[in-house]
Amino acid sequence: MKFTILAAFLMLVSITLFTQGKYGPGLLGVALAVLAFLRGRKGKAGKPTPPRSERPAPAPAPAPAPAAPQPSPFEARKAAAGTLHFKIAGVTFEGRQGILKKIDDMEDDKYIGCTYGIERTEYEGSPAVKVYAELADDDFTQKVLGYVPRDWVQHVLKVYDNVFYVDVDVYGGQDDKSYGAAATLYYDR
Repeated sequence: MKFTILAAFLMLVSITLFTQGKYGPGLLGVALAVLAFLRGRKGKAGKPTPPRSERPAPAPAPAPAPAAPQPSPFEARKAAAGTLHFKIAGVTFEGRQGILKKIDDMEDDKYIGCTYGIERTEYEGSPAVKVYAELADDDFTQKVLGYVPRDWVQHVLKVYDNVFYVDVDVYGGQDDKSYGAAATLYYDR
């Protein structure tokens, strides 16, 4: 566009020069006007610039990358927590295999929505910690799943007051084998 305006201006100057009898500068003005006009018709890359109707629309600005989903406060707390992971001892005693089977099968509603916890206790006069499932029934019945292994009791008791979440993983039970369970304790450091 700039070169087209320049070409028109040079043509007007050249006509003025011709009318004044200055043919040399007039011809030079015409030559420069033609060059400016041709330059204006070519793009900067030397290709003719297509009319506006034929030019592709400018590419839309790229959409900003979606922000990573923010973890819930609970998930953030779990990510920052210390953990203790151990196999639960005593899962084959006092009908606990039936409880683990119901948790694993997930057929009984009160076992599907159960939560897990730990509780201080004693066994033969020594400190112990039991692991229980709190059922999703009207009474929030607690069913003992087993105990923290003797070697782990002191580690668990050190963080006991800071434990805010207990997760239990039930495994086994296939081919007439016993069920087992492992617990992960999440505690504030």
